[in-house]
Amino acid sequence: MTSTTAIKFCAFVLQLRFRHEPEYEATTKLHVGKCCNQLLVSVLYYARIQAIQDHAYKTENHRMKDKLAGRRYLEKNEYMAQRPWWCTEVSWEVLVDEWCSSKWIEQSMKNRGNRLTSKYKVHRGGSNSLTTICQKLSEKEGREVSKIEAWMHTHRGADPNKPDVLNSVEASKCLDLYKQNVGNVHGKDYDWLHFPIVPQALYEAGKGKPHGKWSLFNGVVDDRETLREVQISRSSSSSKR
Repeated sequence: MTSTTAIKFCAFVLQLRFRHEPEYEATTKLHVGKCCNQLLVSVLYYARIQAIQDHAYKTENHRMKDKLAGRRYLEKNEYMAQRPWWCTEVSWEVLVDEWCSSKWIEQSMKNRGNRLTSKYKVHRGGSNSLTTICQKLSEKEGREVSKIEAWMHTHRGADPNKPDVLNSVEASKCLDLYKQNVGNVHGKDYDWLHFPIVPQALYEAGKGKPHGKWSLFNGVVDDRETLREVQISRSSSSSKR
């Protein structure tokens, strides 16, 4: 299913759900809205990758893999020449201007460098989305597997008998700190593995989001919502002093 088809399918599901279960309209809109936000980020990311691959094939006569394309940056006119059919010229130029800005390129290179360090090891989920991994694990385990469990599975260490030991020492320490912080906020009985992520605990465990990504649970948390809740929590704490 292409990204464009996926968005159309989401709209179809909304219409169908509203017709037969109108009482769930608000809930469904919120859920599909979050899914579309995540999908849009993916669409824009791969739009740049595809433009670079198309450029390499048309001008250099060779097919470039995704990972190599992600390390390359084109000139504005080169990006513009590979505009996809689904994007208007005005909208494409806005994206291209961002991709060509020195600030964006610097941040992109910094994020890629962080992912290659031992502290930010790449996950082991392959090209599968976290939702797909959840579904596969749920079928295998015969129960509903949470997204946090799925994330930990893709970042698991070498010993299957120690699920809390992740694929880097730093990530394992951060997870331990997150669990401690959750206990401080909600008590020791809070099921951190299956209950919603605690934004303040996550923020403090990773010391914010200094490298353009969370130290834990990337793909599970909603960035804007998490940062908003952290800000509200901090404001509330300040007002009580």
